[in-house]
Amino acid sequence: MGEQEGLNYIPGEVISMKNKSKIKDIKIPHINWNKIKIYKETNRIFPKDLINRSFYFIHSFMANIENDKNLIAFCSYYDLKVPAVVKSENITGLQFHPEKSGKNGLKLLKNIFESLL
Repeated sequence: MGEQEGLNYIPGEVISMKNKSKIKDIKIPHINWNKIKIYKETNRIFPKDLINRSFYFIHSFMANIENDKNLIAFCSYYDLKVPAVVKSENITGLQFHPEKSGKNGLKLLKNIFESLL
């Protein structure tokens, strides 16, 4: 489908993880459980009981956001710092699959919806 403009809610671009990594033999797609690290402590999405919990990822691309003020949480994959949760006002983006992440994913979705109320 080529290059697309996107919705422009969060400034940045979507890039190939293979092109971003300096490691030649990086395994793509990233398919696995991975721990999320909190970047921004002051948010209502991640209570203390979700910090350093694992979520299920399956992807070959990642967000390359322009401003870290939009970064809530990330995961490490090889040499990459992959934005896992981004937020701007009432828009929240998730890189992983919360619906496949068991109790952690359900709790996170609940927190996101409640933060909008």
